[in-house]
Amino acid sequence: MRRIALALLAVAPLLTLGAAPAAAADVSVSDVTTYAVGGTARQWVNVRSGPSITAPSVGSLSGGQAVSILCQEVGTNVNGPGGATTLWDRMSGGRYVSHSYVKDVVGEPVKCDEIPVTATARQWVNVRSGPSTTAPSVGNLSAAQVVQILCQEVGTNVAGPGGTTTVWDRIGEGRYVSHSYVTNVMSTPTTCNSPIVVAPVAPVVPAPKAGLTAEQTAFITMVAAPAMHNFREYKVPASVIMAQAILESGWGRGDIPRTANNYFGMKCPLGKATGTAIGCRIFPTKECDSTGCHPAMESFKVYASTLDSLRDHSLTLSSMKRYANAFQYSTNPNQFAAEVHKAGYATDPNYTSLLTGIMTKYDLYRYDN
Repeated sequence: MRRIALALLAVAPLLTLGAAPAAAADVSVSDVTTYAVGGTARQWVNVRSGPSITAPSVGSLSGGQAVSILCQEVGTNVNGPGGATTLWDRMSGGRYVSHSYVKDVVGEPVKCDEIPVTATARQWVNVRSGPSTTAPSVGNLSAAQVVQILCQEVGTNVAGPGGTTTVWDRIGEGRYVSHSYVTNVMSTPTTCNSPIVVAPVAPVVPAPKAGLTAEQTAFITMVAAPAMHNFREYKVPASVIMAQAILESGWGRGDIPRTANNYFGMKCPLGKATGTAIGCRIFPTKECDSTGCHPAMESFKVYASTLDSLRDHSLTLSSMKRYANAFQYSTNPNQFAAEVHKAGYATDPNYTSLLTGIMTKYDLYRYDN
Protein backbone atom coordinates (compact mmCIF):
# COMPACT_ATOMS: atom_id res chain seq x y z
CA MET A 1 0.00 0.00 0.00
CA ARG A 2 1.24 3.49 -0.83
CA ARG A 3 2.45 5.43 2.18
CA ILE A 4 1.19 8.99 2.21
CA ALA A 5 2.50 11.81 4.41
CA LEU A 6 0.34 12.98 7.28
CA ALA A 7 1.64 16.51 6.88
CA LEU A 8 1.00 18.98 9.69
CA LEU A 9 -0.26 16.20 11.95
CA ALA A 10 3.08 14.61 12.64
CA VAL A 11 5.99 15.56 10.44
CA ALA A 12 8.73 12.98 10.52
CA PRO A 13 12.38 13.98 10.00
CA LEU A 14 13.30 14.10 6.34
CA LEU A 15 15.52 11.43 4.83
CA THR A 16 19.12 12.30 4.13
CA LEU A 17 19.51 11.39 0.50
CA GLY A 18 23.26 11.60 0.22
CA ALA A 19 24.18 12.13 -3.41
CA ALA A 20 24.19 15.76 -4.48
CA PRO A 21 22.52 15.31 -7.88
CA ALA A 22 19.47 13.80 -6.22
CA ALA A 23 19.28 15.80 -3.01
CA ALA A 24 15.52 15.78 -2.50
CA ALA A 25 13.77 18.67 -0.84
CA ASP A 26 10.23 19.57 0.13
CA VAL A 27 8.27 20.54 -2.95
CA SER A 28 6.81 24.03 -3.12
CA VAL A 29 3.26 24.93 -4.09
CA SER A 30 4.44 26.10 -7.53
CA ASP A 31 5.66 22.57 -8.26
CA VAL A 32 2.22 21.04 -7.71
CA THR A 33 0.16 23.69 -9.48
CA THR A 34 0.74 21.89 -12.78
CA TYR A 35 -0.99 18.82 -11.38
CA ALA A 36 -3.94 20.64 -9.80
CA VAL A 37 -7.40 19.32 -10.68
CA GLY A 38 -10.73 21.03 -10.31
CA GLY A 39 -13.83 20.11 -8.36
CA THR A 40 -16.74 21.68 -6.48
CA ALA A 41 -17.82 21.66 -2.85
CA ARG A 42 -20.90 19.51 -2.18
CA GLN A 43 -22.12 21.81 0.62
CA TRP A 44 -20.84 24.22 3.24
CA VAL A 45 -17.77 22.82 4.99
CA ASN A 46 -14.92 24.05 7.17
CA VAL A 47 -11.48 24.35 5.62
CA ARG A 48 -8.74 23.12 7.98
CA SER A 49 -5.05 23.90 8.43
CA GLY A 50 -4.22 20.18 8.29
CA PRO A 51 -5.82 16.88 7.17
CA SER A 52 -7.76 16.43 10.40
CA ILE A 53 -11.12 17.47 11.83
CA THR A 54 -9.25 18.70 14.91
CA ALA A 55 -6.97 21.02 12.91
CA PRO A 56 -7.91 24.70 13.29
CA SER A 57 -10.50 26.07 10.88
CA VAL A 58 -8.96 28.58 8.46
CA GLY A 59 -12.03 29.29 6.38
CA SER A 60 -14.90 27.49 4.70
CA LEU A 61 -16.35 26.50 1.34
CA SER A 62 -19.95 27.06 0.33
CA GLY A 63 -22.02 24.61 -1.69
CA GLY A 64 -21.11 24.71 -5.37
CA GLN A 65 -17.90 26.68 -4.78
CA ALA A 66 -15.07 25.77 -7.15
CA VAL A 67 -12.16 23.89 -5.57
CA SER A 68 -8.63 23.50 -6.95
CA ILE A 69 -7.01 20.36 -5.54
CA LEU A 70 -3.22 20.54 -5.55
CA CYS A 71 -2.77 17.02 -4.18
CA GLN A 72 -4.21 14.54 -1.67
CA GLU A 73 -3.08 13.18 1.71
CA VAL A 74 -4.38 10.63 4.20
CA GLY A 75 -5.82 12.09 7.40
CA THR A 76 -8.58 11.43 9.89
CA ASN A 77 -11.61 9.51 8.69
CA VAL A 78 -14.64 11.63 7.79
CA ASN A 79 -18.11 10.26 7.09
CA GLY A 80 -19.52 13.12 5.03
CA PRO A 81 -21.98 13.62 2.17
CA GLY A 82 -19.71 11.77 -0.26
CA GLY A 83 -19.25 8.76 2.02
CA ALA A 84 -16.57 7.78 4.54
CA THR A 85 -12.98 8.51 3.51
CA THR A 86 -9.56 9.24 4.98
CA LEU A 87 -8.53 11.27 1.92
CA TRP A 88 -8.09 15.03 2.33
CA ASP A 89 -7.72 17.46 -0.56
CA ARG A 90 -4.94 20.02 -0.22
CA MET A 91 -5.65 23.45 -1.67
CA SER A 92 -3.43 26.52 -1.91
CA GLY A 93 -2.23 28.23 1.25
CA GLY A 94 -1.83 25.00 3.24
CA ARG A 95 -5.61 24.51 3.42
CA TYR A 96 -7.40 21.16 3.56
CA VAL A 97 -10.92 19.84 3.08
CA SER A 98 -12.14 16.27 3.45
CA HIS A 99 -12.60 14.68 0.02
CA SER A 100 -16.06 13.56 1.16
CA TYR A 101 -17.17 17.17 0.69
CA VAL A 102 -15.84 17.50 -2.87
CA LYS A 103 -17.49 16.29 -6.07
CA ASP A 104 -17.20 16.67 -9.85
CA VAL A 105 -13.43 16.16 -9.69
CA VAL A 106 -11.91 16.51 -13.14
CA GLY A 107 -9.02 14.05 -13.27
CA GLU A 108 -7.22 12.17 -10.52
CA PRO A 109 -5.35 14.25 -7.91
CA VAL A 110 -1.72 13.29 -7.30
CA LYS A 111 -0.52 12.19 -3.89
CA CYS A 112 1.20 14.99 -2.00
CA ASP A 113 4.40 12.98 -1.60
CA GLU A 114 4.41 11.81 -5.22
CA ILE A 115 4.66 14.81 -7.53
CA PRO A 116 5.97 13.42 -10.86
CA VAL A 117 9.34 14.57 -12.18
CA THR A 118 10.37 13.56 -15.70
CA ALA A 119 13.77 11.90 -16.29
CA THR A 120 15.40 9.29 -18.56
CA ALA A 121 17.29 6.06 -17.93
CA ARG A 122 21.08 6.17 -18.60
CA GLN A 123 21.19 2.55 -19.78
CA TRP A 124 19.44 -0.76 -19.36
CA VAL A 125 18.66 -1.41 -15.67
CA ASN A 126 16.50 -3.68 -13.53
CA VAL A 127 13.45 -2.18 -11.83
CA ARG A 128 13.08 -3.50 -8.28
CA SER A 129 10.10 -3.97 -5.96
CA GLY A 130 11.92 -2.02 -3.23
CA PRO A 131 14.90 0.35 -2.82
CA SER A 132 17.44 -2.46 -2.73
CA THR A 133 19.54 -4.52 -5.13
CA THR A 134 18.25 -7.64 -3.39
CA ALA A 135 14.57 -6.75 -3.90
CA PRO A 136 12.87 -8.86 -6.61
CA SER A 137 13.09 -7.56 -10.16
CA VAL A 138 9.71 -6.42 -11.47
CA GLY A 139 10.82 -5.26 -14.92
CA ASN A 140 13.49 -3.12 -16.51
CA LEU A 141 14.23 0.18 -18.23
CA SER A 142 16.06 0.53 -21.52
CA ALA A 143 18.58 3.25 -22.36
CA ALA A 144 16.98 6.71 -22.85
CA GLN A 145 13.57 5.44 -21.72
CA VAL A 146 11.48 8.23 -20.19
CA VAL A 147 10.50 7.70 -16.54
CA GLN A 148 8.38 9.63 -14.05
CA ILE A 149 10.04 9.89 -10.63
CA LEU A 150 7.28 10.07 -8.05
CA CYS A 151 9.59 10.54 -5.05
CA GLN A 152 12.92 9.34 -3.63
CA GLU A 153 13.98 7.07 -0.76
CA VAL A 154 17.25 5.96 0.80
CA GLY A 155 18.14 2.34 0.06
CA THR A 156 21.17 0.15 -0.53
CA ASN A 157 24.30 1.81 -1.93
CA VAL A 158 24.80 1.43 -5.68
CA ALA A 159 27.94 2.27 -7.71
CA GLY A 160 26.46 2.78 -11.16
CA PRO A 161 27.02 4.89 -14.29
CA GLY A 162 25.98 8.08 -12.49
CA GLY A 163 28.25 7.52 -9.49
CA THR A 164 27.79 5.99 -6.08
CA THR A 165 24.52 6.78 -4.29
CA THR A 166 22.03 5.41 -1.79
CA VAL A 167 19.16 7.28 -3.44
CA TRP A 168 16.44 5.25 -5.13
CA ASP A 169 13.73 6.68 -7.36
CA ARG A 170 10.19 5.42 -6.91
CA ILE A 171 8.73 5.30 -10.44
CA GLY A 172 5.48 3.56 -9.65
CA GLU A 173 3.65 1.49 -7.05
CA GLY A 174 6.30 -0.97 -5.82
CA ARG A 175 8.72 0.02 -8.62
CA TYR A 176 12.18 1.42 -7.82
CA VAL A 177 15.37 2.15 -9.71
CA SER A 178 18.72 3.37 -8.35
CA HIS A 179 19.19 7.05 -9.07
CA SER A 180 22.65 6.27 -10.42
CA TYR A 181 20.90 4.90 -13.51
CA VAL A 182 18.77 8.02 -14.08
CA THR A 183 19.70 11.24 -15.86
CA ASN A 184 18.10 14.40 -17.33
CA VAL A 185 16.01 14.94 -14.20
CA MET A 186 13.78 17.93 -14.96
CA SER A 187 13.42 19.20 -11.36
CA THR A 188 14.07 18.10 -7.78
CA PRO A 189 11.93 15.08 -6.77
CA THR A 190 10.23 15.00 -3.39
CA THR A 191 11.32 12.85 -0.50
CA CYS A 192 8.80 10.00 -0.20
CA ASN A 193 6.31 10.80 2.57
CA SER A 194 7.60 14.35 3.00
CA PRO A 195 5.31 17.35 3.59
CA ILE A 196 4.75 20.04 1.02
CA VAL A 197 5.97 23.46 2.11
CA VAL A 198 3.42 26.06 1.10
CA ALA A 199 3.93 29.74 1.80
CA PRO A 200 0.58 31.52 1.50
CA VAL A 201 0.93 34.66 -0.55
CA ALA A 202 -1.25 37.46 0.75
CA PRO A 203 -1.58 40.83 -0.98
CA VAL A 204 -0.14 43.92 0.65
CA VAL A 205 -2.78 45.64 2.78
CA PRO A 206 -2.80 49.37 1.99
CA ALA A 207 -2.61 51.86 4.84
CA PRO A 208 -5.83 53.76 5.65
CA LYS A 209 -6.43 57.11 3.99
CA ALA A 210 -4.52 59.98 5.57
CA GLY A 211 -6.36 62.46 7.77
CA LEU A 212 -8.68 60.02 9.55
CA THR A 213 -9.24 60.00 13.29
CA ALA A 214 -7.35 57.52 15.43
CA GLU A 215 -10.56 55.53 15.92
CA GLN A 216 -11.28 55.38 12.20
CA THR A 217 -7.70 54.44 11.36
CA ALA A 218 -7.71 51.66 13.97
CA PHE A 219 -11.04 50.24 12.78
CA ILE A 220 -10.09 50.23 9.09
CA THR A 221 -6.74 48.63 9.94
CA MET A 222 -8.54 45.92 11.92
CA VAL A 223 -11.00 44.91 9.20
CA ALA A 224 -8.94 45.52 6.05
CA ALA A 225 -6.95 42.28 5.86
CA PRO A 226 -9.94 39.99 6.68
CA ALA A 227 -12.06 41.87 4.13
CA MET A 228 -9.41 41.42 1.43
CA HIS A 229 -9.15 37.72 2.31
CA ASN A 230 -12.92 37.37 1.97
CA PHE A 231 -12.85 38.96 -1.46
CA ARG A 232 -10.31 36.34 -2.59
CA GLU A 233 -12.34 33.49 -1.08
CA TYR A 234 -15.97 34.57 -1.50
CA LYS A 235 -15.79 37.39 -4.12
CA VAL A 236 -17.50 39.95 -1.88
CA PRO A 237 -15.75 43.29 -2.59
CA ALA A 238 -13.57 44.30 0.35
CA SER A 239 -14.79 47.90 0.13
CA VAL A 240 -18.41 46.76 0.52
CA ILE A 241 -17.58 44.53 3.49
CA MET A 242 -15.72 47.36 5.22
CA ALA A 243 -18.43 49.95 4.50
CA GLN A 244 -21.13 47.64 5.87
CA ALA A 245 -19.07 46.95 9.00
CA ILE A 246 -18.56 50.69 9.54
CA LEU A 247 -22.23 51.50 8.97
CA GLU A 248 -23.77 48.61 10.88
CA SER A 249 -21.45 48.62 13.89
CA GLY A 250 -21.00 52.40 14.17
CA TRP A 251 -17.21 52.02 13.83
CA GLY A 252 -17.37 49.16 16.35
CA ARG A 253 -18.79 51.30 19.15
CA GLY A 254 -21.98 49.31 19.80
CA ASP A 255 -22.41 46.71 22.54
CA ILE A 256 -22.86 43.91 20.04
CA PRO A 257 -19.56 44.46 18.16
CA ARG A 258 -17.65 45.30 21.35
CA THR A 259 -18.79 42.29 23.37
CA ALA A 260 -19.69 39.72 20.70
CA ASN A 261 -17.34 40.61 17.79
CA ASN A 262 -20.51 40.89 15.70
CA TYR A 263 -20.04 43.76 13.23
CA PHE A 264 -23.08 43.16 11.02
CA GLY A 265 -25.90 42.53 13.49
CA MET A 266 -26.04 38.86 12.46
CA LYS A 267 -28.81 37.09 14.37
CA CYS A 268 -28.97 33.48 15.54
CA PRO A 269 -31.68 31.69 13.53
CA LEU A 270 -34.06 30.05 16.01
CA GLY A 271 -31.56 30.95 18.73
CA LYS A 272 -28.88 28.61 17.34
CA ALA A 273 -25.29 29.47 16.45
CA THR A 274 -24.58 28.82 12.77
CA GLY A 275 -21.71 29.47 10.38
CA THR A 276 -18.57 30.58 12.20
CA ALA A 277 -20.38 31.74 15.36
CA ILE A 278 -19.39 30.18 18.67
CA GLY A 279 -22.60 31.04 20.51
CA CYS A 280 -25.59 33.35 20.86
CA ARG A 281 -26.42 36.19 23.23
CA ILE A 282 -29.56 38.26 23.84
CA PHE A 283 -29.24 41.99 23.19
CA PRO A 284 -31.79 44.81 23.26
CA THR A 285 -32.55 46.14 19.79
CA LYS A 286 -35.33 47.65 17.67
CA GLU A 287 -37.59 45.85 15.26
CA CYS A 288 -39.42 47.82 12.57
CA ASP A 289 -42.63 46.99 10.73
CA SER A 290 -45.46 48.85 9.05
CA THR A 291 -46.50 50.35 12.38
CA GLY A 292 -43.06 51.72 13.17
CA CYS A 293 -40.03 50.67 15.21
CA HIS A 294 -40.36 49.03 18.62
CA PRO A 295 -37.93 47.89 21.36
CA ALA A 296 -37.18 44.16 21.26
CA MET A 297 -34.83 41.52 22.64
CA GLU A 298 -33.17 39.40 20.00
CA SER A 299 -30.58 36.60 19.87
CA PHE A 300 -27.37 37.71 18.12
CA LYS A 301 -24.37 35.65 17.04
CA VAL A 302 -21.18 35.70 19.10
CA TYR A 303 -17.83 35.29 17.33
CA ALA A 304 -14.37 34.45 18.60
CA SER A 305 -12.77 37.15 16.48
CA THR A 306 -13.27 39.95 13.97
CA LEU A 307 -12.08 37.54 11.26
CA ASP A 308 -14.88 35.08 12.08
CA SER A 309 -17.51 37.82 11.99
CA LEU A 310 -16.42 39.02 8.56
CA ARG A 311 -16.11 35.47 7.27
CA ASP A 312 -19.65 34.59 8.38
CA HIS A 313 -20.98 37.73 6.72
CA SER A 314 -19.35 36.86 3.38
CA LEU A 315 -20.38 33.22 3.70
CA THR A 316 -23.99 34.30 4.19
CA LEU A 317 -23.99 36.57 1.15
CA SER A 318 -22.31 33.97 -1.07
CA SER A 319 -24.54 31.06 -0.02
CA MET A 320 -27.99 32.70 -0.26
CA LYS A 321 -29.68 32.56 -3.67
CA ARG A 322 -31.28 35.96 -3.36
CA TYR A 323 -27.86 37.61 -3.44
CA ALA A 324 -26.58 35.56 -6.40
CA ASN A 325 -27.05 38.39 -8.92
CA ALA A 326 -24.75 40.66 -6.90
CA PHE A 327 -21.81 38.35 -7.57
CA GLN A 328 -21.91 39.27 -11.26
CA TYR A 329 -20.49 42.60 -10.04
CA SER A 330 -17.71 41.44 -7.71
CA THR A 331 -15.32 43.84 -9.44
CA ASN A 332 -17.84 46.71 -9.35
CA PRO A 333 -18.33 47.53 -5.64
CA ASN A 334 -20.98 50.22 -6.16
CA GLN A 335 -23.17 47.95 -8.27
CA PHE A 336 -22.55 45.03 -5.91
CA ALA A 337 -23.84 47.18 -3.03
CA ALA A 338 -26.89 48.17 -5.07
CA GLU A 339 -27.70 44.55 -5.95
CA VAL A 340 -27.40 43.41 -2.34
CA HIS A 341 -29.70 46.26 -1.32
CA LYS A 342 -32.27 45.35 -4.00
CA ALA A 343 -32.17 41.73 -2.84
CA GLY A 344 -33.48 42.80 0.56
CA TYR A 345 -30.37 43.13 2.70
CA ALA A 346 -31.67 46.41 4.18
CA THR A 347 -35.03 48.23 4.14
CA ASP A 348 -33.55 51.72 4.31
CA PRO A 349 -34.20 53.28 0.86
CA ASN A 350 -30.90 55.17 1.19
CA TYR A 351 -28.82 52.09 2.03
CA THR A 352 -26.92 51.95 -1.29
CA SER A 353 -26.02 55.64 -1.19
CA LEU A 354 -24.96 55.32 2.46
CA LEU A 355 -22.55 52.51 1.55
CA THR A 356 -21.12 54.16 -1.55
CA GLY A 357 -20.75 57.40 0.40
CA ILE A 358 -18.66 55.62 3.04
CA MET A 359 -16.58 53.84 0.40
CA THR A 360 -15.85 57.13 -1.32
CA LYS A 361 -15.25 59.25 1.78
CA TYR A 362 -12.77 56.83 3.30
CA ASP A 363 -11.33 55.59 -0.01
CA LEU A 364 -12.12 51.96 0.73
CA TYR A 365 -11.79 51.06 -2.96
CA ARG A 366 -8.03 50.85 -2.40
CA TYR A 367 -8.64 47.48 -0.69
CA ASP A 368 -10.33 45.90 -3.72
CA ASN A 369 -7.46 43.86 -5.10
